Amino acid sequence: QDERDRFTEEELKKIFQKHNYIEFTEVEKHKYHNYWSPLISVFSGLRLNEICSLYLDNIIQVKCNGRGKRWCFNILEESERPDKHLKTKSSRRIVPIHDVLIDLDFIQFIELLKKRHTNRERLFQELKYGEGSYIRNVSYFFNKIYLTKLGLKTNKKNFHSLRHTVIDHLKQKGVEVSFINELVGHHHGNIDLDRYGKGYNSDIIYNKCVKKIHYETSHTRGIDFMSLKIDWKK
Repeated sequence: QDERDRFTEEELKKIFQKHNYIEFTEVEKHKYHNYWSPLISVFSGLRLNEICSLYLDNIIQVKCNGRGKRWCFNILEESERPDKHLKTKSSRRIVPIHDVLIDLDFIQFIELLKKRHTNRERLFQELKYGEGSYIRNVSYFFNKIYLTKLGLKTNKKNFHSLRHTVIDHLKQKGVEVSFINELVGHHHGNIDLDRYGKGYNSDIIYNKCVKKIHYETSHTRGIDFMSLKIDWKK
């Protein structure tokens, strides 16, 4: 992985600047995939196809070791859904949903989708399947249109760079590679982790990885992701 694959935190600030993001993602025109996909990726490391192929029932609640439950993405292959396929066996995992996504009312957004469209199965039902995935529209928007308009497009920078950014961000914070691998679905090598231990793993990954994803820039205390908040009830 080349260093140029990653976005700097100044570049992230530009990508997620309110005026740029709200205007170009066209969320007001119900292009929800453009709005949510980059945010999900930069706070989870999910691959674009993993995001675009999410079904509503892939967003689950997992019991915590302590009290309560935690919202998670359930990334898995499903035989009855031929459009759900994973890159590798280690891609199968449960990924805790970052607090920023919760604060942006991601769960409320999902509940409203279910209420308004009772027959809806997929998170981004508007995306069409083609050439083995749902990624085409989001990939074209982010890579060809958005990054170009922001002056950030290079041969080394695209949507996948968000995933590389998460990985590098956590490495720079001293997070053990085994935990990062579990978060992003990389092969563990000879590391034997209890991958599906009744919520145990989601607690560990939340505490070791997810809650440590916090982007700062040299000029500000952090990127104002809350400025991107939408009133989904409108």
